[in-house]
Amino acid sequence: MVPKGKTKGEEFGGMLQIIEREIAVFCLPQEIPDSLEIDVSELGVGDALHVKDIALPGGVELPPGETTPW
Repeated sequence: MVPKGKTKGEEFGGMLQIIEREIAVFCLPQEIPDSLEIDVSELGVGDALHVKDIALPGGVELPPGETTPW
């Protein structure tokens, strides 16, 4: 996963902390994405982005119960 943009929280002295850089996905071999760009520009201090909130390309799904924060 690749963060895209600068968080709103960084303007107030916060910093982006990435907990997971890789996630498991279900898809056909030809649909495996090279990477996923994650827009972090709306994150403020104390905000979190969860894997379930990430927009995935067509044909790519998350495993059931995947909620790891990112």
